[in-house]
Amino acid sequence: MDDVKIGGNSLDICGTEGCLGAADSGTSLIAGPSATVAKINAALGATSKANFLIDECKSMLEQYSSEMIDNIAKGMDASGVCQDIGMCADGSSDCSSCLLMVELAQSALKSNVSQATLENIVVGLCDVLPNSGVVEYVVDCDNVSTMPDLTFTIGGKEFTLTPNDYVLQSEVAGKVECISSFFGFESPGNMWILGDVFMGRFYTVFDLEQNRVGFAPVV
Repeated sequence: MDDVKIGGNSLDICGTEGCLGAADSGTSLIAGPSATVAKINAALGATSKANFLIDECKSMLEQYSSEMIDNIAKGMDASGVCQDIGMCADGSSDCSSCLLMVELAQSALKSNVSQATLENIVVGLCDVLPNSGVVEYVVDCDNVSTMPDLTFTIGGKEFTLTPNDYVLQSEVAGKVECISSFFGFESPGNMWILGDVFMGRFYTVFDLEQNRVGFAPVV
């Protein structure tokens, strides 16, 4: 792989020796070096989902923490408290974190702390939301139509993905979420893995006899 361009502007990440690359239908997204992927996602206006979830958590708890504390004080169990504020509705990804926060709040309540202190403790727990170690990036769905094209230069030829190609939509807790298909991983050799997002846009041929891979636009 020779280069990656955003909106026609080279990132100059592969140098004269090029980047290692692999086409892999077993990978759904596009993976690259973490630092480079972070720059790409920043240029796309994407936000780390870990930070996104923390902000969402704090926003929700700032609105509902008093209600949560009241329900905890009334003896409502953790599941009931979280369902009451919508954090365990429709398979919300926040559910397990909410249950953990409620259980910790129940423990704190037994220590006879004030309600204001307890609310601060609960909101502060958003900063330690558990995560899988793989950072996802989300974009504002309203901005997809104005986002730049992204081009991979491979063997001297350019292969361009539009925002509709590299931004995936999924529904979480009844809300549509737009996710960047680029995620970072640590590997030697500045390696990239072009998964289904790329291969769905370009017909891919594996020539094992000549030890080469060919791409062509899907029509």
